Amino acid sequence: MISSMVSQARRFSARVRQAMLGSSVLLLAGCSANPIYTTTGIVLSNYSESEATPYVMQMSDPGMACALGEGTDPLVYSFSRVTDAPDSTGSLLMLLAANCMEYRAWEAELAYLRAEYRGDVPAAKDAREVSKRLYARTAERRYEAFKRAMAAYDFDPAAEPLECPFLFSDQDELTFLLGLLTG
Repeated sequence: MISSMVSQARRFSARVRQAMLGSSVLLLAGCSANPIYTTTGIVLSNYSESEATPYVMQMSDPGMACALGEGTDPLVYSFSRVTDAPDSTGSLLMLLAANCMEYRAWEAELAYLRAEYRGDVPAAKDAREVSKRLYARTAERRYEAFKRAMAAYDFDPAAEPLECPFLFSDQDELTFLLGLLTG
């Protein structure tokens, strides 16, 4: 009788230890143990690379391409916290976003020229300042696109001797060359 009580106590303590260990793991893992985010990030990343990028390349409406770049880039990169960052697709998306910003900078520059032609000095100064800020943001986005493209193909343009990365497809070649031209 005593031996059965001792064995029950041991089993109970083992179960308590297992329960404590399991709850500790769940507590420490938190939301990072949620596989839905990881799976969604991988699916979204693959979709962006295999479907969205070729679709944008054949678009004839630059405004829509800009909107896709500015709208999709934050969504795709928000999943880089739970999956690997999709640098090859991200470089193209950031390049599209930079083109949008450059278009806005051109519009601000035209507003500056119109105001200057009218002799409206305060409006010309304001438009010129807006234009400068937009060009600065364009440069930041282009530099980010360059860094992403170089990271995607493990390429260091300052390395000696310079060695070209291995590119698997035509899209890889295009992405890499656009990244180099951007930087």
